[in-house]
Amino acid sequence: MAKTSVQIAAFGMGAALLFYIIGTATEYWVTWKLFSANCYVGLWQSCCETTCTKIDLDCDKDSNQNDTNCNNLEAIRAFCVLAILTSLGAFLLQFAVALDKSTRAVNWAIGFSMFAWFSGMVAMAIFVNDPPSGDDIKYGYSFGLIVAGFVISFLSTLLFTYVSTHHHHYHHHHYHYRSQLLTNQMCDLCVMQSRKSRRRFVHFILIESIARGR
Repeated sequence: MAKTSVQIAAFGMGAALLFYIIGTATEYWVTWKLFSANCYVGLWQSCCETTCTKIDLDCDKDSNQNDTNCNNLEAIRAFCVLAILTSLGAFLLQFAVALDKSTRAVNWAIGFSMFAWFSGMVAMAIFVNDPPSGDDIKYGYSFGLIVAGFVISFLSTLLFTYVSTHHHHYHHHHYHYRSQLLTNQMCDLCVMQSRKSRRRFVHFILIESIARGR
């Protein structure tokens, strides 16, 4: 049951990784109508119909850009990339634990998992805190995938942390029980050997006494 739960957590983190990658790479964070054209924008370029323009950020030199928006976009990019990297690390470590390849990776897996959902949460919070303004602006599926990645990575972290720590305590108590049982068995064996030795010694003394009496 514990191994199955860890596998579920690992596949959940894999799904979160996929959502983070697609959400970061695609351009549908927000959509709007410009006259009759469908426009949409992401972290790397903005498009109207089939015409796309790359978003080149230079917050220090470009005086035409709003400094706050520019810095926010840079921060969102950074945390999205961090979410991808940490969720990848968490997925690999959780999968290694699920396959019993490395029980020492549990703490590292928990740490990477926490950073994965935290990075997604920060990117999402920055974007929501300073939303684009305008008529008919709506959140697109790219932003929705980031939200989904955050939720799934958070739930995966909770499941993996609970199962791995509970499983670790179970093995610790089980190992302690088996060690105590082995110790008791060894003590019983020592007592039995001691009794046999005393019986042999008494038997030897009796034989010696009988021989001397003769």
